[in-house]
Amino acid sequence: MHIKYSKGGSRLSTRLIEMATTDMSFSINADILTWARKELNLSIDDVARKMKKTPNVIEGWEAGSSSPTYAQLEKLAYEIYKIPMAVFFFSEPPESTKVKASFRTTPDAVYNRIPSAVLKIFREAEIMIDNLYELKEGLNSIDQWNSLKEFAGTDIYVVADNLRKYLDVSVAEQKSWGSSEFALRFWREKVTESGIFIFRNPFKEIEYSGFCLYDEHFPIIYLNSSNSKNRQIFTIFHELWHLLSHTSGIDFLHDSKTIDFFDKASRDIEIQCNRFAAEFLLPDAEFEKIVSNHEADEKTVATIAAEFSVSRELVLRKFFDYKMVAQSDYDCLTAKWNEEMIANRKSNSGGSYYIN
Repeated sequence: MHIKYSKGGSRLSTRLIEMATTDMSFSINADILTWARKELNLSIDDVARKMKKTPNVIEGWEAGSSSPTYAQLEKLAYEIYKIPMAVFFFSEPPESTKVKASFRTTPDAVYNRIPSAVLKIFREAEIMIDNLYELKEGLNSIDQWNSLKEFAGTDIYVVADNLRKYLDVSVAEQKSWGSSEFALRFWREKVTESGIFIFRNPFKEIEYSGFCLYDEHFPIIYLNSSNSKNRQIFTIFHELWHLLSHTSGIDFLHDSKTIDFFDKASRDIEIQCNRFAAEFLLPDAEFEKIVSNHEADEKTVATIAAEFSVSRELVLRKFFDYKMVAQSDYDCLTAKWNEEMIANRKSNSGGSYYIN
């Protein structure tokens, strides 16, 4: 959400300074308190818990029957709602373009379930686009993005093949890397050189692998840096299909129940994104050469994943699509791997450089 703030005058600045020197409560625009809370999908109870107050206190603030102190306003502004404190004194809620408008292919039932912590990252991403416009004076100096956009609207397999030629990365070169860490760094640099800006953030919510925000000049992709390197690679190309389709999107874990809330049209888009990422990173032609003499077991999946620097889920999905793995086996293995990932994340939460 990008908020357009008007410039504050000296009178407001003086008032804030006066408030900082006292514990008294001051009258603010209660409507803006409600607006700020709803922008992040927070409930009254959520805010009460963060403020260590009863819900009745928060309700009183939003009803205008009471007001928070300066210290409480600071916490609301800077720790919970992530907005300048002066906004609370505006005559009406500021104009804003909610990120929700960008996710036009994401159903309301899905968007409304997004945790406030993730919505704050969405807000951070939109501010990042504004910063890019200011830093680069409104012009993306990388002309490749305009060339890349020409791929949109064509067949997934054609785009995947053309994109690999455009990035000048052969399958043989990809197989020579031998390191997921190198692969992630390489793909990120290649896509960034094409005019798409990629940022990483350690999302606390494991269900969200990343997202993208489409912009005509400065499209961006955010990766959940808490996920495995191979999963982050998959997310780059999942989101790239969204951007080539001129849409913003969110990448969920493969077994996420969130997909159940998508309507058919939205679900079809997510399926296209997954198929594109899978085809680009492990082309069907290459997969067919490999599996002709291999069994579809967990060891084979791990071997192929390591060879191509891709996730095991991607390889397993290929086997499933080729009807070489039963639905029950597919569900069992993906559930097992997700449990392993969660356990590994918890065990490394204190000392892993990448998680920190």
